[in-house]
Amino acid sequence: MLAVMRPAFCSLKVTVLVLAGIALAGCSGSKNSCMTLHVVLPAGPTSRDPLLAFDEASQLVFGNVLQTITGDPLGVRPTSGVIAHWTNPDSSTWVLHIRKGLRFHDGRPVTAEDVVGSLERVRSEPSSPLKAFLENVVDVRVQSEDTLVIVASGAVNMLAQLAFIPVVPGGAPVPPDAVPMGSGAYRVVSWTQHRIVLEYARSEPLTRSAPGRVDFLIIPEVKGQESAARTLRPVIFIGPREPVVEKAAVLGLKEVEVDTLASLYLVCNMRAGAPLASLDARRALAAAVFERLPVPPSGRHWQPADDIVPRGVFGRVAGRFKVLAGWGGESAVPRAPLRFLCIDTLAPVGEQLASRLREGGWRIELVTLSPQQAIKALGRGGFDLAILGYSCTSGSALELFQFGFASRSDQGSGSNFSGYRSPRLESILEEASSSLDPAVQHDLLVKAGDEILADLPWIPLFDVTRAYLVSPGVVLPEGSDRGIDLSQVRIGP
Repeated sequence: MLAVMRPAFCSLKVTVLVLAGIALAGCSGSKNSCMTLHVVLPAGPTSRDPLLAFDEASQLVFGNVLQTITGDPLGVRPTSGVIAHWTNPDSSTWVLHIRKGLRFHDGRPVTAEDVVGSLERVRSEPSSPLKAFLENVVDVRVQSEDTLVIVASGAVNMLAQLAFIPVVPGGAPVPPDAVPMGSGAYRVVSWTQHRIVLEYARSEPLTRSAPGRVDFLIIPEVKGQESAARTLRPVIFIGPREPVVEKAAVLGLKEVEVDTLASLYLVCNMRAGAPLASLDARRALAAAVFERLPVPPSGRHWQPADDIVPRGVFGRVAGRFKVLAGWGGESAVPRAPLRFLCIDTLAPVGEQLASRLREGGWRIELVTLSPQQAIKALGRGGFDLAILGYSCTSGSALELFQFGFASRSDQGSGSNFSGYRSPRLESILEEASSSLDPAVQHDLLVKAGDEILADLPWIPLFDVTRAYLVSPGVVLPEGSDRGIDLSQVRIGP
């Protein structure tokens, strides 16, 4: 997904009130662990409705409250989703069987009606960011109480796409004043603008070191985060402000760095007549950029990219992207000025890059826009060059390639802002999307990456790593780069 941060605002007065209220939280007589884990976020979920949200905070909260249809990010072993097994009567038909014994937090059983309802609502809801994952679906129907049938438009591995679709009761919308319900490990106890409280909901007892209650605090500004860092234990900070990271040791916190499955790119407009339409011009740009690579604002946590695929993503080949001798030269530099779009949150990087390119003889007109304005301008092709972040949420390069470079993804369902066209790439991605063999799919994704890097529609800049801050004794589970399973967090002395 596009890595565009949603702005959030919270006064220090609100922060103080939220922190003061924490002492009043009890454990509701739960037989499970009464240990409360505090989680500080810079921004909350964009919606209470799991089918209308796909931002990082939503995935963290909903990922612990709901289950998706297939649970494994790569769609290879769906062991944690609501589906137990499946069959393929033919290459485009999927018969899915629901895991026995699953119940929503109010005690209702999870049925095929709930899965079909969730799928149909995503398909019919224009504002759902999950809609693109179901664009290959042509029919969904209930076969029995615990069985459903999905028909795709062709041979495609639907398991990968279904890993993104949460199952909500009947697929119904969540009213603005209600709390979402799912079949995940935790249920929502309360939800306000600045605080979300979860409580463990499963019959299986937690270990003594796991949190029975999770208290999410939405605190965007530095002073509020510093106050929380001094007063809350045990605590995890996700996306802490840089001044808080710099003071971590003083505040009694430990820094844990993980890959984010995200990278920062330069997106080139390749359409006919554009200054960067020629491969020589794009190669010259790559050479100039890496000769004068800017210093990122969070320099300790960003690393120069060496592949089109972010770190930790299935299909990555470390060291594959290199600027070669012979790239560049004055003759390859476009004479026309380049309209360089930059999202305002990335302005420091864009300004450095524009300045250094000008020093190398490039004519740059830097235009800084809000995320909403930038996305509209990119969609219209009203740019020559843009700096953009992409988070490969699925953990598979197939997502990045289909959304960023497939020809259909510049028609409202993806982010092929370059206007890139490659019949060979289309053929490779079609084969990769229909493969159920991880080894075969990996080899195909490597070929797809080679194809893209040969043409350079996007130039990789930085791999973005994330600094979590944790209090002493808090141990994050493996795979926390893809979201945190809160029931697997361990809290020691």
